[in-house]
Amino acid sequence: MTQKEEERIINRIRKGIGRCVTGCKWSFRGTSFVSDTYYGLRDSCVWVKFIATFNYVKVCVVGEHNGLANCEKTFTGDDVLSDAIMWAADKFWEMHQIVVARIAPYKRGQEEFIRAWEGRI
Repeated sequence: MTQKEEERIINRIRKGIGRCVTGCKWSFRGTSFVSDTYYGLRDSCVWVKFIATFNYVKVCVVGEHNGLANCEKTFTGDDVLSDAIMWAADKFWEMHQIVVARIAPYKRGQEEFIRAWEGRI
């Protein structure tokens, strides 16, 4: 995959997460607003949780169902939401690459099994 294709996919992920965050339901929990978003791309998916308070926006990217560590970061200052969305998209892309690398050997085996089962070998 070329650098240009990778940038295009990451931008698509950013737009998708941004649409999910701005268009989804936010719930008020005590002193903060919380938004849970489930985002997926081909073979992997993650939960992205945004917690917004008066002082900061905290983002949690949950990858434990893929056997990866959860990532968490707090953002403060100007243009917080777009920075948080970009960071979440970058973390999701990193997790996606790890998952794709893990399942690549098994995909080939599955395709060979299906061809053999259908009698195309």
